Amino acid sequence: MRRFVPIVVTLCALGWITLEYRSPSVTPALDHLLLVSIDTLRADHLGAYGAAPDLTPTLDALAAEGVVVEHAMATAPTTLASHASLLTGLWPHTHGVPRNGFVLDAEVPTLADHLATHGFHTAGFVGATPLSASTALDRGFAVYDDVRASGHAERTAAEVNRAVFEHLDSAPDGRTFLFVHYYDVHTPYGSPDGHVDDPSAVQAARATATSPVGGFGHVRAVRTMLEQDTPEASVHSQALASLYRSGVRYADARLGELIRGLRRRGLLERTLVLVTADHGEAMNHPEEIWDHGYSVIEDTIHVPLILRFPGRAHAGRRLDDLVSLVDVVPTVCEALGVPALETDGRSVMPALDGRGLAPRSPAFAEATKPWRSDGTTGWANALLPKAARRGSRKVIWEPATDRVRGIELPSGAESAPAPGLVRALHTWSDGAEPPPAVEVGDDVERAQLEALGYTGD
Repeated sequence: MRRFVPIVVTLCALGWITLEYRSPSVTPALDHLLLVSIDTLRADHLGAYGAAPDLTPTLDALAAEGVVVEHAMATAPTTLASHASLLTGLWPHTHGVPRNGFVLDAEVPTLADHLATHGFHTAGFVGATPLSASTALDRGFAVYDDVRASGHAERTAAEVNRAVFEHLDSAPDGRTFLFVHYYDVHTPYGSPDGHVDDPSAVQAARATATSPVGGFGHVRAVRTMLEQDTPEASVHSQALASLYRSGVRYADARLGELIRGLRRRGLLERTLVLVTADHGEAMNHPEEIWDHGYSVIEDTIHVPLILRFPGRAHAGRRLDDLVSLVDVVPTVCEALGVPALETDGRSVMPALDGRGLAPRSPAFAEATKPWRSDGTTGWANALLPKAARRGSRKVIWEPATDRVRGIELPSGAESAPAPGLVRALHTWSDGAEPPPAVEVGDDVERAQLEALGYTGD
């Protein structure tokens, strides 16, 4: 198993900013890290990535005053595995968390743990059971506010914000790392405030639906409709798309409330903010319909990634380089002028500072479902689809059948697989040395995961 050696880190907080940007070697103006993850948010639903400009005004304003990473790639299309990569800088088969319902190994260092060790007050606020403290993703957080006390499997972004503000009003002074997770875009689709983007589409679907539109039962029915190409499939799929957009709009509005709340408390003037998502969502794609986890198509692994620096440094920049979520930790470390953790990623700060990025291996991702439950050993996701991307070229390999496909982006057209990229993907897959995969031993949590649609497949 790969061994981890802690490296001293004194990372500063990310958040919204108004101060002048300092060079990476000077950090006095940077005290707080605000890292926001909006679960299941597709990049193509942000105005900054080409969507209608009225859907995500908060995110678009953040993008206009910061840096938009055009090609950000999740490591896995599942909440816990991807967040474990985000908060450790490691591939899933390095940190060892294959999917939801597992525990992060004690030897794997987390960003929060290192920041806490070096003087930061660390606090995490999560919106759903997949990121509960029992997964050990809470390691290093002085406060980790999840949904266990409520007895529910999820909570709204408004409730998450309320917990953040209640904590901040009594939090200690000094450097702070805030991790905030919203779950409102995930199934069951819709907005907690009842807003519907396209009421006519939802009403039309309700006329023939046998379960609440947007709920888990309805989503499963729509998958069947689309697979069978039934006459009503289009109407029901349009209804799901409307409810999905409504969830995106709601999460964006709550992000705006979070930003305003931090500003009122005087916490934004010395911060750097980073907003991303753990994965996207497949809609009517033939490989995966209204779901995520089974494939590594762009719908599920292309995620938004926006950074806004103090003093609006680099405002309006659009970074065309390929970036993985494992790059977040080293990027943040260099931006703040501090030593980095040992990670599988690389910092993208050289691209912003005009130095040019160092060469890197491709960016990788792998599917997490269906779950292998036959009791065999080795990496749990070894036989599931995997992807490697370098520049605009991508390959998808299905180990179970040894099928390999080449894809040209952004068109998505299939092409001859690049041999070097295929070799790199095989080498990466063969190099898996994960810690043992240990399931969460909590019957209540397993029941909550099932309530969120995670049925053990």
